Amino acid sequence: MGLMRLDQSSLFGGAEKPEADSAVIRQLHPDVVSEPTAGEGGPVMQQEPSNPEPAPSPVATRTTPVSPGTAWDRLALGYQQAAKLPTDVVSYGPGFGTEAEYRLLGPLAGKRILDLGCGGAQSAIAAAKQGAIAIGVDISVEQLAFGRRLIEQEDVKVELKHGDLAELAFQRADGVDIVFSSYALQFVPDLNRVFRQVHRVLKPGGTFVFSVPHPAAAVAGAFGVLTPSRDQLTIEPDDQPMVRSYFDGSPLDSDETGLVEYHRTVADIFIGLVRSGYRVDLLLEPDLGNSSHLPQALIIRARKES
Repeated sequence: MGLMRLDQSSLFGGAEKPEADSAVIRQLHPDVVSEPTAGEGGPVMQQEPSNPEPAPSPVATRTTPVSPGTAWDRLALGYQQAAKLPTDVVSYGPGFGTEAEYRLLGPLAGKRILDLGCGGAQSAIAAAKQGAIAIGVDISVEQLAFGRRLIEQEDVKVELKHGDLAELAFQRADGVDIVFSSYALQFVPDLNRVFRQVHRVLKPGGTFVFSVPHPAAAVAGAFGVLTPSRDQLTIEPDDQPMVRSYFDGSPLDSDETGLVEYHRTVADIFIGLVRSGYRVDLLLEPDLGNSSHLPQALIIRARKES
């Protein structure tokens, strides 16, 4: 999902959430206890002791990260139930607009498109409906299982691959017209390696379009909270800002799912693309129409230079 937090009841369909997935909502603030005390129904504030001890190292108090695939296997069903992504239009992430608004991909009929971090394959299905030859790649077995069921239900042809987003050996060089990724690349530890792999598989002049959480919003706590509204996920500003330097390149602490997100500045992303052989021709920071004072999404289009 990125630096957005899902309402837990929406993730688990109103049912009692599984113990292993009790913190789908990221705990960004050490003074909030993630589990309620007996008889209470929500997070509680820790009482400050009269003589507080020095705070323990954050690393020591966090759940040991697991592989992204394992973490997303745990989250897959709840995420899909909450996100309700469309299958008739390519989506840039829950609540972050679609290709119908941004028009960055161009006509898809007859084009070979690779969807990195395809999740439940909704955008790949949408591309296939428009005549594209669609391939989806994801690290989560459960996300892909959801996608295969959806592909059968939608009666379209989409090829799904299980694997690391930085390992695209299954695809020959210069064989793809468009590579698309929606809110997935923040979970990749070596983004520049992904850039190089995408560059290898793209045809000369091919298009690379992706969305990630906006780095400024990530560190300022303005990334918002996703909550159900009219059967959709909507964005509400987060009233508990996160204290973190924009230039702090360390990974964002894993939550109790073990999922880790990797923070990069806009310059990090731009320079990585240029050094990997792309020409960046468009950068969007869409105004999502909420009361946040910072952009919450970063959308980039780059082209492989011949």
